[in-house]
Amino acid sequence: MKLGYRRSSSFGIRVFKTSRSFGGRISGSLQIKHAVTEAEIQKLKTKLQAAENEKVRWELEKTQLQQNIEENKERMLKLESYWIEAQTLCHTVNEHLKETQSQYQALEKKYNKAKKLIKDFQQKEFDFIKRQEAERKKIEDLEKAHLVEVQGLQVRIRDLEAEVFRLLKQNGTQVNNNNNIFERRTSLGEVSKGDTMENLDVKQTSCHDGLSQ
Repeated sequence: MKLGYRRSSSFGIRVFKTSRSFGGRISGSLQIKHAVTEAEIQKLKTKLQAAENEKVRWELEKTQLQQNIEENKERMLKLESYWIEAQTLCHTVNEHLKETQSQYQALEKKYNKAKKLIKDFQQKEFDFIKRQEAERKKIEDLEKAHLVEVQGLQVRIRDLEAEVFRLLKQNGTQVNNNNNIFERRTSLGEVSKGDTMENLDVKQTSCHDGLSQ
């Protein structure tokens, strides 16, 4: 609002001046109010911006939360499938374990049976070796006794052969003596057939006696 300026009247000039001063005060008050209003508006804008930022942040968190929920759902589904697979695997392992345990028990029975058979075989082998050793010792004792007997017989044979040789030598000497006597008797004409046969009988008897001894 603008006031007029009048030169012809001093009152008018004062009025004009008074109006201008009043307008200045009003303008200053309006400026203050405007400044306050601007400040409040700025605060409101700041709050609004903060609210907008908070809303954006909340929207982001909401999106992230939803994404996390979806991911967690997928993880839960995977975990559930893993759990089912683990249950199936546990069941399969239990079945294999039962089968393996049955096979182990069967193998253990076979092992115990084989162990008993081996023990029996070793005992039989030990008894056989023991009997064989006893037989070998018996044979060795018999061979030693036979060797002693053979050696004794060989000594006896040598003694008998020496005795026979001695008797033969002795009888040979006697035969020579008888031949000499026979020759002398023949030359003297004193030998008869009966005497000759008697001497021969005596010679044979002597030989037989020597062999018997």
